[in-house]
Amino acid sequence: ACREILGSAFRGADYVPGSTNYVLTKKDFDSAVVRIITSRSMSVSTQTTLTAMLREIFTAFDYERTGKANAYDVACGFTVLCKGKKSDKLEYAFEILDRAKRGLLAKSDTVRYLRSFLIVLLTMVTTSALE
Repeated sequence: ACREILGSAFRGADYVPGSTNYVLTKKDFDSAVVRIITSRSMSVSTQTTLTAMLREIFTAFDYERTGKANAYDVACGFTVLCKGKKSDKLEYAFEILDRAKRGLLAKSDTVRYLRSFLIVLLTMVTTSALE
């Protein structure tokens, strides 16, 4: 589901010319989340809780409160929620961040990954959706 959510999110993201940033709108994010969650077999209550939690996570990445977030930041943070081993999650994040496909990450990309990872963890711990 993680790759599906992120793939849908990136397809809806707007590329900012001359930049390495993709702007992900809340509307596109919400649409991707609803599509994925409703395609899974879970109770309505679980769907509602999960949707609320994921929306809170998006809001944590909307630094300027404009209804927009950096798609790379969201993608890196979402690796926390993906199934699989830690090494698989790191590999996926590396694939996202190594845009030049040189097999290297810049210090800023490493910081971006760690910041995004922590944002998701802290949001999950403090989310009101799980109360």
